[in-house]
Amino acid sequence: LPAAAAAGDGRVVRMFCHSEGYFLADACLIALEICVRGRFPKLWAGRLAHHVIQSASNLPSIFMTSRPQETLAMRSGLCMAYFAEFSTIFLRLGNIARRTERHRLRRAVDWSLLASFGLSRLVNFVFLIRCWVKARPLVSPSVV
Repeated sequence: LPAAAAAGDGRVVRMFCHSEGYFLADACLIALEICVRGRFPKLWAGRLAHHVIQSASNLPSIFMTSRPQETLAMRSGLCMAYFAEFSTIFLRLGNIARRTERHRLRRAVDWSLLASFGLSRLVNFVFLIRCWVKARPLVSPSVV
């Protein structure tokens, strides 16, 4: 990442903070649903587990700033990991396209989902692990 984008007041850190805000809001919504309505929302356990895992990744990237190279490495890696969410665009389009009778459109969206999933999740994961191994000397053991 360019240093300006990864700065504490940059867009990347703002995105991580907004993400944490969403996680907190969703956790509150789940708690309210359980306490007030007396029922467990759809996929509540998976959502909470996801928020805990994401927060364990986001919070050190937001608040650990004592070593600039370590901060840049963590923010860059997390930014690449967020690229995996790109495939959800095509997943949502696929859900919308299922309501139509246009079979060619549905097929195109399905192939787009397959390609975007392969690139943004699988290939990106391999690339991210490679980058993380190279940046490993910069990151303190307490983070990992």
